[in-house]
Amino acid sequence: MKIIILELLYSTEFWADAILKFLLLGIILFVFQKYFEHKLKAFTAQETLKRQNFLNAKKDVYYESIELVNKEYARISFTDIRGNP
Repeated sequence: MKIIILELLYSTEFWADAILKFLLLGIILFVFQKYFEHKLKAFTAQETLKRQNFLNAKKDVYYESIELVNKEYARISFTDIRGNP
């Protein structure tokens, strides 16, 4: 068993494979680190204000559309099957 481990440690194939795997793992970790640094960075005041304005505009459009639908339904006179109000 000891001889097999020593042969493995002295083989160039083992070290070439280990170096390639560590290099690939390092590249993957570097890419993930940069991605999450960019994704989770703090926003500037201008970016925060821009996002808040966008969300407020969406909220205003939502409430205006509800108001228009309510006005439209208020004008409709509903009747039953016989036509009675």
